[in-house]
Amino acid sequence: MDNFSVSSERNFHNLAAKPKRIHLLDKPSGYASSMVKSSLSHQMRFTVQKLEEELCVAGNPHVLQIKLLGDDSREPSSWKLFADGACVADGSGAFVMDAIDQGMIQACKTWGDHDAFADIAEAIVLSKAAFDIKERAYQMLSYIAWTVGRFHAQHLIEGMVAAGVDPMLEDLLSAPA
Repeated sequence: MDNFSVSSERNFHNLAAKPKRIHLLDKPSGYASSMVKSSLSHQMRFTVQKLEEELCVAGNPHVLQIKLLGDDSREPSSWKLFADGACVADGSGAFVMDAIDQGMIQACKTWGDHDAFADIAEAIVLSKAAFDIKERAYQMLSYIAWTVGRFHAQHLIEGMVAAGVDPMLEDLLSAPA
């Protein structure tokens, strides 16, 4: 390898990853508001408020409330939606992982299609998600890396292992023997 190739390879492995941003329905207007409005919990409450307003305008008013559950107030692990005091819907990260799994099954027609799902799995692993959700994301990433055989996912795993991963989940990332 020439010096340029070695330098390029070293720089590739030292890249700082920027966290993936969620699509914000309630757009921040400055630094202070972005600190509040960038949290998932704020966006969920804002969405419920907008839905309540739209129902009222449509002539079908209801009192909507969302209860966010979990250890982290900014990133809830589950939620319950109440309409007029009755629970009408609930969800969790498991619901999201089920949707991602189904999306991967339906969307991936070629090997390259799996790369976007590997990126999603990596973002979940690096987030403050619950242990069981991270476990499913590790399984998805491992499947894409070793069963599908995507180098992109294998490189993501190498970077995560080098940075340090949860020891209880590290075996899930290993290549099958």
